[in-house]
Amino acid sequence: MKWLLCALLVPMALPVLAGDAAFSPDGKLVHVVPGQGAKLWTVNVADGKVTTVDLAKELGADDAVKAIAPGPKGTYWIASRLTVWQWSPTERKLEKHATLKGSEIFDLAYNPAGETILITGEFGEAEPYQTGVRALARGEKEFAEPKLGLTEVVAPVFDREGRFYFRHESDLWVGRAVEGSDDVAFNAFRAAPLGNVLSEGGELGASKIISAIAPTGKGIYVAMSNLVEAELIFLPQPATGKAPGALKDAWKRMTASLQSLSVVPIKGSISAISALCASPDGAQLFFRADEEDGAKKFRLLETKSGKMRTIGDAPKEKE
Repeated sequence: MKWLLCALLVPMALPVLAGDAAFSPDGKLVHVVPGQGAKLWTVNVADGKVTTVDLAKELGADDAVKAIAPGPKGTYWIASRLTVWQWSPTERKLEKHATLKGSEIFDLAYNPAGETILITGEFGEAEPYQTGVRALARGEKEFAEPKLGLTEVVAPVFDREGRFYFRHESDLWVGRAVEGSDDVAFNAFRAAPLGNVLSEGGELGASKIISAIAPTGKGIYVAMSNLVEAELIFLPQPATGKAPGALKDAWKRMTASLQSLSVVPIKGSISAISALCASPDGAQLFFRADEEDGAKKFRLLETKSGKMRTIGDAPKEKE
């Protein structure tokens, strides 16, 4: 499939489903945020068996799990509507870590290299709430606004080395935390103008934008969707040194990213990809696929061989 650039992209209101799944440290299980309710699904990647983890007692029946990210020593960070929790599945323990003032947390990411928690959402003492980013540095007790220079951060995720990926203005951005800073600060730059990518022959309404990001050691898998169809693409690992200062250098770097882009073959037509995450060793990629017939399937990609298989059905959710 050929790809074209379009300078007239109109951003679409897509549901962003990043931060909604995380592998276990041994790569045998995936913990999935269902999309509603105070619970998680734990999926066994060997046979697709799903176990429901009920968290209503701790979160409250009216709350819901919004996002999950791997934490230290086999634990996970979980975000409910306005609270960040630390969950230990082995100890079956869920502890409240911090509560924020605002309307809602959208997403959560954790930097294992710097032990920083990052969340996006609507924050503030009262309406109108401010959409933005908050960070909790190691040893701190309260979330603060990080020095990033951007307010729109969508689908944030860190890799094991501390590189930071997210969607901004419909494009893929990458960066790193600033070392030696007294505050939480990030250097970030546009790595690939994926928001302007159209399949050949597609009309403007068919434009796909990033809905989820999953980094591996060798590169980044990105789900792109337009509510009608979804695709999974792969980009080799971009450099994360200083952001290119000259416009010519920036375009050179982004052009190289697009030229190295490849589309992951997916059997059948799917309308959405969610719960996208990579195993700790980067050997496996997990996601939930919304099939053309309305079914929702869990799929697993072996990143080295490129082989993909369906491992089971996602539980049906109440409308």
